[in-house]
Amino acid sequence: MVFLIGSLLMVILNKGLGYGEEFMADWFVWVILAWFCFTALSRCNGVHYQ
Repeated sequence: MVFLIGSLLMVILNKGLGYGEEFMADWFVWVILAWFCFTALSRCNGVHYQ
């Protein structure tokens, strides 16, 4: 649930408020992908964050 809410917040920051537009147009895609990979790898290793 936290992943979905955080992802939605990043999309709103980028598309709605224009945050980070001068750096990279769709930076939120890469951040969400990296966050997903980190979460998936930590789950596979048995680490569960509360």
